[in-house]
Amino acid sequence: MRYMPFTRETRLEAPVQGTSTFSKEFAAAGPKDSTGRSLRDLDLNRRMFRYPCSFLIYSEAFNALPKPARDYFYLRLWDVLSGKDKDDAFATLIIGGPTEKRF
Repeated sequence: MRYMPFTRETRLEAPVQGTSTFSKEFAAAGPKDSTGRSLRDLDLNRRMFRYPCSFLIYSEAFNALPKPARDYFYLRLWDVLSGKDKDDAFATLIIGGPTEKRF
């Protein structure tokens, strides 16, 4: 559970820059929500990915998990993102500080 929301993610010390179209192509390869956001969107300024949840949640391997395991994962993820789980490991998922809602 702690891997998927990048709880031990190392912050970037400087922006990552390149000359290829990799960022756009990588983001375009995944599903998007109704507002155009994708877990494959890269940040590359302060962190690697824009949103703190692995795009592997969309993978065949994740889908192949037994249903009880996936259901438990989604329940735990909801607890973390809703603020019900107050474990310090997930504190980095709060956007903008303690008065803001979790991502």
